[in-house]
Amino acid sequence: MQIETYEVTEVDADGKKEDCAEAIALIEKLNLEGQREMLSPEKDARCPYRKMTKEEGFVYGTLCPIKTVIQKFKDEPIPLRVLQVAAHADSLGIYRTIEVWHPESADIKDPVLVGTIGEQYGTREFYILARWGETLEAFDVLKVQAVKVFRALIKGKLERILSDVKADIEACDAASDTRVLTSKVKDPTYYSILRDF
Repeated sequence: MQIETYEVTEVDADGKKEDCAEAIALIEKLNLEGQREMLSPEKDARCPYRKMTKEEGFVYGTLCPIKTVIQKFKDEPIPLRVLQVAAHADSLGIYRTIEVWHPESADIKDPVLVGTIGEQYGTREFYILARWGETLEAFDVLKVQAVKVFRALIKGKLERILSDVKADIEACDAASDTRVLTSKVKDPTYYSILRDF
């Protein structure tokens, strides 16, 4: 099992991790509103995970369209390291939800652990926490796969629309012939359609 985690850590010249208290003090001193929003409300801790890029959101969202809150995820066992990341992210008190983004089928086997901030239908931000799988494909490979999947979805939708339009045209011809031949042209919708032409 391969696992990638996305903690953002800062180290000084001696290789020691940053002093979180000092970073928080500087955020307050410099009145860094954006950075302040990334602080845990209950603890002196900064958000150690990075925001997902739009490109990552497209790729992972396309390949893993099912979004399940971690408490309800049951498709496969979540590896211990990913559970540790989820527990850490939850303890920060920053994320509204922690979700597992996963595919509908087993074609793409790399679920993604995502922290969300904001309302579901408002300004929602996604933070990439971890992903796991038997073999983790490189992001460039996933991007090519996502474009193919997206293209197939769009093409399928357009073909269904085209089929519906062709059926409507045929139904229109049949309905027009029937109404004209039987002199039962009393439908106001029919007249309004003709006026548009």
